[in-house]
Amino acid sequence: MMTPEIITFLSSACSGILAIVVCIVNNKYQNSKTLALIDLRLSTLEEKVDKHNNLIDRTYELEKLTALQEQRIEDIQKGVGK
Repeated sequence: MMTPEIITFLSSACSGILAIVVCIVNNKYQNSKTLALIDLRLSTLEEKVDKHNNLIDRTYELEKLTALQEQRIEDIQKGVGK
């Protein structure tokens, strides 16, 4: 027959095991939500970096065009000044 001490021990052990299982399930759930949030933020950051890089590329192209236009203006001014 089970003594009160054994019953107390078994109920405490069951409570402890159940608490550990709940903690593990909760931890897995929270980790999945955290990873989803990190993925979202990383995607947003990648989009911003892509936009920035596109802007830099366009700025270089504009600088090239500006230099070309300045050269053309100088050539025209030299031609008019003759």
